[in-house]
Amino acid sequence: MIRYTSTPVTMWPGDLDAPAVPITARLHYDASDPYAVLLAFPGPSGTCTDGISWMFARALLFDGMDKPSGDCDIRIEPAEDEDWITFILHPLVEGAGLALHAPRETLARFLARTFEAVPMGGEASRIDWAAELAAVLGGAA
Repeated sequence: MIRYTSTPVTMWPGDLDAPAVPITARLHYDASDPYAVLLAFPGPSGTCTDGISWMFARALLFDGMDKPSGDCDIRIEPAEDEDWITFILHPLVEGAGLALHAPRETLARFLARTFEAVPMGGEASRIDWAAELAAVLGGAA
């Protein structure tokens, strides 16, 4: 059984019709946190450990494959070209979001692997609710 999956995803900033320098990020999924997906960008070391990342609901990625989804730090939606998905990432400070485009096929393969690990709708059965409650209550559950 798959517990963890990670895949590189090459993303292009700005307009898909204009030449741009691609950015390679990584998508991560861990069945121990079954609702979440992490999109991580490399930092100065060239690895994602010192980079910047966005954590968001796996359902947001799933929904964003077919329709505009999300309205906070990240928005995911189909691009005008059906082979692409657009991520609009909002900074921690006020300002315009950054639009990055990723290949639909790469994202679909990643989602399929996450569904092998935890089927959509099966997330709650993977959480140790007693342990989560104990953590919230400082071990007093």
